[in-house]
Amino acid sequence: MQQWNPTLDSTAAVEVQYLSKTFPGTRALDDLSLSVERGEIHAIVGQNGSGKSTLIKILAGYHAPDPTAKVWVGGTEIVNDRAAKAHELGLRFVHQGLGLIDELDVIDNFGLISGFKRKKTGRLDWKRQAAHVSSQLSRFGIQVDVMKPIKELNAVQRTAVAITRALEGLGPGSGALVLDEPTVALTKLEVEQLFTIIHEVQRSGVSVLYVSHYLDEIFDIADRVTVLKGGKLVVTSKIESITHKDLVHLMVGRNVNPIIKASKKANGAPLLSVKNLIGAELKGIDFTVHSGEVVGIAGLQGSGIAECPYLLIGASTSKELSLTLDGRVMQKISPPLMARNGIHLVPGDRKSQGAISEFNVRENMTLGDLAPFRRHGRLSTKTEKELVEHWIGELDLVPPDPEHDYLTLSGGNQQKVIVAKWLAVNPKVLILDEPTNGVDIGAREKIYSVIRDQASHGLAFIICSSDAGELAELCDRILVLNDGEIISELIGEQVNEINIVDQLHAVNTQKTH
Repeated sequence: MQQWNPTLDSTAAVEVQYLSKTFPGTRALDDLSLSVERGEIHAIVGQNGSGKSTLIKILAGYHAPDPTAKVWVGGTEIVNDRAAKAHELGLRFVHQGLGLIDELDVIDNFGLISGFKRKKTGRLDWKRQAAHVSSQLSRFGIQVDVMKPIKELNAVQRTAVAITRALEGLGPGSGALVLDEPTVALTKLEVEQLFTIIHEVQRSGVSVLYVSHYLDEIFDIADRVTVLKGGKLVVTSKIESITHKDLVHLMVGRNVNPIIKASKKANGAPLLSVKNLIGAELKGIDFTVHSGEVVGIAGLQGSGIAECPYLLIGASTSKELSLTLDGRVMQKISPPLMARNGIHLVPGDRKSQGAISEFNVRENMTLGDLAPFRRHGRLSTKTEKELVEHWIGELDLVPPDPEHDYLTLSGGNQQKVIVAKWLAVNPKVLILDEPTNGVDIGAREKIYSVIRDQASHGLAFIICSSDAGELAELCDRILVLNDGEIISELIGEQVNEINIVDQLHAVNTQKTH
């Protein structure tokens, strides 16, 4: 692979230097310097947590960078009023949600952003407005009925409307468009159609900063690609000078840590059997989990991974789901019923779902099951403290104080409290949703250690995560999701970070027409 490092240039469409962003407890971007040349399609790739989203949010003005950072658009540095100034200079965005209102027609969706054509009397000129919107769309070869509500358009048409609306007002040969995961909801044929539109945007002279999880797309659409890892720029390369294998290795890191297995797969009948798990995105997946086994479910946005843990515990309804626990078919599924049968969830959003911020460590850690602490109608704080002190020691909670306010703990220690809360109820199966998202490395390693120890004593785990390194280190077996289906299963020596990343970031090729 021939490495190519950009020479930062005031004539670039977009340029950043010394770009860092520090959040409490983490550095999301670290001294990043990058340029997007005029008229090029420049791809950004990296695993979750690499800094892609933070970069986009800084360019959009949502986050302010650390003071050392410098950002230029079209050769003009942006210092104050970042969002408005970036838009004025021609930096435009189409985010994952598109920002369209489904109930309104195409004309109104344009008008809400750029205003409406008016007659001399001040009344809206709907004929001119329709002609204007149609003209803007036709610039990029897009033919749709502008009177139709957005919800009646297909996925690629909606994306095309969002792109065209974002570019409105740009002169020929100017500006830059940031596309954030534009193909997540598209079929392979729709991806090809969208790429035709993006090339039309490029031919108009607009630069494109293209962010995608799907590496195969990068080779179809990009002129250059930049790899981010851990908030740092790893490399920028011309697309013809790099291979798919190169990208995977750069995203993971050349020195991949050895895998530490949680446990070996148990023999005998499954502890938990799941059949026909269906949701808004999941199309019906089947899998089993044995005692002492750690099963990982890997997936990116739109794969169904986000809804999987909540369907499993009955927080979301899956009408045709069949669960068998210890050989017994469960007739009904709901969070209280699953809890009574020993299946619990560590939720992904610890702030809104994991704990009560006004409670202290002890109160949060025992909230999962208060029955063992009841004595004559009252809670025995002595018994509570004994249990809490045990888990404080197991997880190295800092500070090691049961009465410490939960809200004042670091993010990593807050997550330790939530993990301990559900380990303390003696579950049979513990489901973890993105268990170390936003957790520092020390807390992460301690949580991993406790999971491995508990698995060695027979506790079964289902870990839903987009972190390939996490899955590789913890899991005995990994199911890879794409488009609501299990597309592969990694077992034994196949369970390594390289294979997981390769599967996750190439899954768009599995889509059908």
